[in-house]
Amino acid sequence: MKVGVIVVVIILLFIFFSARVKCSRVFEKLGLNTPLPIGTLVVMDGYNSIQDGIIRNLTLSGITHVGVIVRDKENKPFLFHSTGERGAYLVPWDEWLRNNLGVAHILVRFPSVQISSGDMEHAISGLYGTKYAYHLWKGVLRRWVRFELPGDDKHSQGMFCSELVCRVFETLGLMDFSKSDLTPSLVMPVHFGGEELPFVGVEFSPFYELGEPENEPTSF
Repeated sequence: MKVGVIVVVIILLFIFFSARVKCSRVFEKLGLNTPLPIGTLVVMDGYNSIQDGIIRNLTLSGITHVGVIVRDKENKPFLFHSTGERGAYLVPWDEWLRNNLGVAHILVRFPSVQISSGDMEHAISGLYGTKYAYHLWKGVLRRWVRFELPGDDKHSQGMFCSELVCRVFETLGLMDFSKSDLTPSLVMPVHFGGEELPFVGVEFSPFYELGEPENEPTSF
């Protein structure tokens, strides 16, 4: 039994230190005060925890977390996302950005359609407070054998950050998984860096990095 545990640990350490992480390509940088419309996708490219490091290496993507911008009636921006400490909740955008800007690249993708605050409020109302769930083995199987675990659309056991965002866009009518190989519970943060997700009626811009603008487009 102990030998088996040691072997698993060695394999995980090998994966962690040997995998070549693919960094997200950035179109250009934007100032920190750039207005973010409702429905803007916010992703973290980087890590500040062991869990983030595992996600990066098992999915070969720098994207470790995803959330979506919400605005209240006074037009104040919030990030709706899910964490292990609090589950699904709203955090003031300024506060979240201040706490995370120094530990990861903060990237955004803008929606091509306007989403009303009322529609977004309806979309998140049934999800607020949902418990957090970390689907490690989905990332393991996706990375190494290109196999997706069967999805469970019953989210009573909790949702990962990427599933939460999918549920939001489903309720908005901007995502349709009926003809997709994926389900919301199979979606990982890496999916928000590509074109695999079944968005309908909306497209998203390339990545922009929030920070000090530069004269030339950049990538990292």
